[in-house]
Amino acid sequence: MLTAHNANDRAETVLFNIMRGTGLKGLSGISHVNKDVYRPLININREEIEDYLHKNKLQYFDDETNFEEIYTRNKIRLGLIPQLKKFNPDIINSLLRLSENAEEANDFIGEILEENYNNCLGDNFLIPSEIKKLKKFIGQEVIKKYLEENFYSENILSRSNILAIYDLCLGDSGRQIDLGKNISARRSYDKIYIEEVIDQDEKTSKDLVLGRNTTDFGEIFISRDEKESHEDSFIKVIDCDKIKGSLYIRKRVPGDRFKPLGMKNNKKLKDYFIDRKVDRLLRDEIGLVCDNEKIIYILGMDISEDVKIDKNTKNKLILEVRNVRY
Repeated sequence: MLTAHNANDRAETVLFNIMRGTGLKGLSGISHVNKDVYRPLININREEIEDYLHKNKLQYFDDETNFEEIYTRNKIRLGLIPQLKKFNPDIINSLLRLSENAEEANDFIGEILEENYNNCLGDNFLIPSEIKKLKKFIGQEVIKKYLEENFYSENILSRSNILAIYDLCLGDSGRQIDLGKNISARRSYDKIYIEEVIDQDEKTSKDLVLGRNTTDFGEIFISRDEKESHEDSFIKVIDCDKIKGSLYIRKRVPGDRFKPLGMKNNKKLKDYFIDRKVDRLLRDEIGLVCDNEKIIYILGMDISEDVKIDKNTKNKLILEVRNVRY
């Protein structure tokens, strides 16, 4: 598609963007090409176009509303630009040169951004250590691009949010900031998650029995015979005779301690999660299989040293976990 946008339109757009507050992209104004839209007249002044039309007696159409100061763009065209011409009669061409320079600079920065962008991304998070390797401006452009691609409809793209997220890259793990529109950004070790703030459903405890157990933490199959599984699952084999009482599953509580496989002493569950770099917000989502005395298995992670099988084991218990929910 071809449009009749001209240099005056481009200059007006630059002024409009400056008044709103803009970066290099806004200073570029209207581009020559945007996907399937082409603007062949974008660098020709309106006066030159009108002069050509008059000399060749060609008809053209003017929208009456273009001459009414009812829109901001019209006020720029009819009020601001005539005032600027008093200081610089060639203001349109000056703004056009600014626009072209900004466009070239923006294209150059875009190439650098593309070279580094993917290195700064995980599956659904930003990687602070990679962002910090870049010049501050490029690092902020990475954040801007990530917000544009993933949160455009939420309308949280602002300089203050970009700067706040960049500051999060420089800070310590555990910090969280509000970006507005029920969206937050938080740092968990070398990951920054930008996500909707949602209320987590409370996960409830449940007694476990032989066979299939459907729990808030996932499906747990308990058996006495070790069989090969053909599904994606976590399988742990423990010494049945080392279990004290019955089994149940629950989430963590303050003061929990756990003896990971291979260790001689108990450690605080909180310290265990920190050592494993488990996201702080996921820690309450992880199921703990317990007997009447201790935690014997952290779903998807370790069994306890206290229930491992050894040369004296006579009875084995197989725990197979599917669809872990965290």
